[in-house]
Amino acid sequence: MKKPILTSGLSLVYYRPTGADVRRTCAAIWEESGHVRLVSPFLRSGSAVPLERAMEWFDSVCFAAQTCAQVLQACLAQPEWGIECVCHDAADRTLGLGSLAKPLVTDKALRRELARQCLLQTIQCLLKEDRAFADVRVDVLEPDNTTGDVATLALANGNATRICLLKKVSSTDVIRRGILAMDRMAQPASTWQHTLLVMPGLEIERPMFLGRSVTICSLDCTMLHHALQAQLPTQR
Repeated sequence: MKKPILTSGLSLVYYRPTGADVRRTCAAIWEESGHVRLVSPFLRSGSAVPLERAMEWFDSVCFAAQTCAQVLQACLAQPEWGIECVCHDAADRTLGLGSLAKPLVTDKALRRELARQCLLQTIQCLLKEDRAFADVRVDVLEPDNTTGDVATLALANGNATRICLLKKVSSTDVIRRGILAMDRMAQPASTWQHTLLVMPGLEIERPMFLGRSVTICSLDCTMLHHALQAQLPTQR
């Protein structure tokens, strides 16, 4: 029996009006605390009436739903709205966004939030499905565009790992970012002993370890799993 593929718990939402050959990314949804969360710059801001009405319908569906599966079923039951939901596979390549109308927030800001939610949902999924992480607690942090902080993992041995999401950087800048993370941990305000830097699009085959205090990896699900496993006391 095949082991189920781990996913991020995130679904991307596409809009394809009747008769159109191309679909465009217009939103993302995920489950949180028994409700479906929705992020989209197009709600109540579309210049095209069909899109605006479709997004209003979709907003009402998400508001009433408790799971993403319920939203998916609603989209399948009413294809006339042109809304499609596709489970995100935790890969960088599916995070692109197309422009439908003038958004309430920039594409850059929306991509950043999508990447943050993808990372957070992937981590929570990995911690839940791997028994080795049974004693690990995740504390979700408020978004911080300066530091890229996403969450802190509290380990059973009392140590903590800070997870940070950085924008895509050049290969020549990767090590410098790791050194900056070391410098940050040396500050009095630091309460964690290890930093996991996640860089979407980073082309490496396995996590990079800078000493014992910094790990660098991409947004790839398997690589994240290996990076998290390395933080467990039994793996040291």
